[in-house]
Amino acid sequence: SLAAVPILPVVPPGVVFFPGYRWAWRKGRLLRAQRDIVRLPTRYFKRSGVPIRHGQTVRLPNGEEYALEVGTPKELEARSAEPPDVRGRLVLSSSTETSARGHLFGVREGSGMRRSQDPMAELVLIADEPDYLADRCNSRARLFELAAVALLGLGIVINWLLAALLLDGLL
Repeated sequence: SLAAVPILPVVPPGVVFFPGYRWAWRKGRLLRAQRDIVRLPTRYFKRSGVPIRHGQTVRLPNGEEYALEVGTPKELEARSAEPPDVRGRLVLSSSTETSARGHLFGVREGSGMRRSQDPMAELVLIADEPDYLADRCNSRARLFELAAVALLGLGIVINWLLAALLLDGLL
């Protein structure tokens, strides 16, 4: 009877919970990926050991100065020589137009920002505080993953109980 445990989530009636498990697990994975993407431009600043702040610059491996500008998303987009990639929209309920504080990462050129020659250093606009968004992604991902495990476990328990009742009636 223990050999049947691996198929318990995918036989009726527990199979009803399986699509919910897959949806919640996929949503949790998407939020963890979003967390990592939001944290990506901050990795250069975290190495220096000082808190990230407006106007801070760090030297990239290719010698360029990678900078951080803080302001409203519209103002930051206007400062950029080319359209930046925008991150954080999946996590925030509001769009970047209504967000009060955006963070633009890129190479400073005059009074604007441009893409780096280094392909790993992006010109990116994060719609809110990067650490706040990453923490929010992490906590929401954890909730979805717990829901997924609960749904999978519920399907297994229901099927296990039904199998036990059927086997008890047959013996």
